[in-house]
Amino acid sequence: MDIVQLVVRLLVFGVTLFLLLEFIVFCKVNTYTALGFLIGTVLLVVFIFMVFKRYDMYVCKECNKRIPKSMFKS
Repeated sequence: MDIVQLVVRLLVFGVTLFLLLEFIVFCKVNTYTALGFLIGTVLLVVFIFMVFKRYDMYVCKECNKRIPKSMFKS
């Protein structure tokens, strides 16, 4: 099931990225300025992901699902 979810998410991401890049090229804003904002947004999302440690997971013994450790802070 995880592979199906990954493929679907990658396809949706690809379509969304295509539409965003198409908009960046054809909108009235300078293309390089818009690409700069896009790259800045991607870097901001990665930075926030790392700060909140969403990659640090805990495996639940009852359901065997991965849950962020930040949910279990005492």
